[in-house]
This record gives sequence, structure tokens and C-alpha cells, in this order.
Amino acid sequence: MSRAPLALLALLVVSCTLTIGCEDATKTSRRRYTPPRPEPKVMKVLRDVRPNRMALIVAPKAEDIEGDGKADLINVSVVLFSEPRPEPVIVPGTFEFEAVPLHTDSKSDVSILKWRFNQDQTGAAEGPTMFGFPGYRFQLDVRKIGDGPMPAKVVNIEATFQPAAGGPPVKCVPDQRLVRLGNTG
Repeated sequence: MSRAPLALLALLVVSCTLTIGCEDATKTSRRRYTPPRPEPKVMKVLRDVRPNRMALIVAPKAEDIEGDGKADLINVSVVLFSEPRPEPVIVPGTFEFEAVPLHTDSKSDVSILKWRFNQDQTGAAEGPTMFGFPGYRFQLDVRKIGDGPMPAKVVNIEATFQPAAGGPPVKCVPDQRLVRLGNTG
């Protein structure tokens, strides 16, 4: 065989290989189809009604911001409602939170920790809650309450909201919102 047909045959083989390789490369580099993202919806917030129901959400673990093995901050979120309407309610008022011990071993351990937030502090706490609903976010600072080292105990967090416009206070539905305080190590 002469060199010309061999060169032509080699060129043809190389050309086919490159063409097939290019086709395979274009097939694998195609972008996958992703479904369109839904448009975000703005949730309506009521500001001209009296709330009559409260959803209280407590972070599952208190934060140890000082690194000393003791719980320092309890993060809570509150969403108010005016049932039967489903929209969240944001109105001026005051909040009170209590950490009620779950078990009491002695009379000295019966102390209930309380945090009060005035109307200005409540207004500053407005914003998205842990799950994105409009409401209030608070940090309950355990260090500001008590005189010394707190013994390890489990507490249930409860809340009450008093609207500035008057009317009955709104209490959270009884439930277990447990947080461990004291030595967490």
C-alpha cells in the first residue's frame, strides 16, 4: 500500500474519533433542567387587631457564649395571632417569660426565673422568627438572673403578652418547651 491511502485512512480514523469524542462531550456538558423556583410571597401582618393566641418557639438548646460549660442564653420566638384569622399580629405591648423548674428537689430550688421586656424592647424584637414568620425574637439571658452559680436543672419556658391597648393578656398554650440550665457539660 502506498503512503497516500494510509495517510488518508489514518486521517479518517482520527477525524471519526474526534467527531465522536466531540459529540459525547457535548452530550455530557448539557445542563440539567431545574424546575423554576416559586416566587416568594409576602405574608400579610395584622397591626390593627387584638391578639388572642400565641405560638411560642424555644430553641432546643441554650447557648454557652462564655465557654464555661453553663447555659447563658435561651433563644425564643413568639408569633401572635387573632383567631380565627390566620395572619400573624404585630402590636405594641410587653412580654414576660418564665423558666419554671420541671422538678423541684428542695424548697431552695423552687425559684422561677423571669424576664420582662417593656414596650420599646418588644418593638425592637420585631422581625422574622426562627421559622421566618413575622413576630418577635428574644434572648433570655440567664446570667442577668440569679446571684451565683446555678445548679443544673431542666426548666419549661412560658410566656405572657400584655397588649398596650389593653384587654386580657395572651398566654402561650400549655406545652413542654424544655431547656437545660446550669452546668451543661
